[in-house]
Amino acid sequence: MSLDMTFRIILAVLTVALYYNRHIAHGRRPPRKKPLTGLERWVVILPSLWTLSLVLYVAGFPWFDYSLPVPTAVRWIGVAIMALCLPLSNWVYRTLGSHSSKELRLRHNHQLVRSGPYRYVRHPVYAILIFCAVGACLISGNVVVIAFSAAVAVVLRLRISKAVARLV
Repeated sequence: MSLDMTFRIILAVLTVALYYNRHIAHGRRPPRKKPLTGLERWVVILPSLWTLSLVLYVAGFPWFDYSLPVPTAVRWIGVAIMALCLPLSNWVYRTLGSHSSKELRLRHNHQLVRSGPYRYVRHPVYAILIFCAVGACLISGNVVVIAFSAAVAVVLRLRISKAVARLV
């Protein structure tokens, strides 16, 4: 097996583990009462497209192989970054508990979470997603994965700005 195939398999395993951690181990969120609009739609669409780009990269489609040469040591750094995101995301979701929501709204009896990772970072879920994207970029070196990673980072930054503006 080639070294490139090894990194593709590692990327696939880490991606599945992170999705499992979010959607299975910590439960799915209740169904939305109203459709996504505006920025919230992009917060769902772009990470989904980013995930699709990872799937296409891992599957090794020849027409999708727009990769830059990445030194092996840098690819291992990407693996380490993504692997570190697993326990961090577990910590975040355990700390957040029932306060998790895709919507930017205050709930009845809402409390600001200030423990766990929220003691250090105001938006650790977004930070972990961005770290995962950086790790995936370092592992793959794929131009499409890099483009979608950048788009995800931009839309998350916009969402953070919107959340801060609502709270001020």
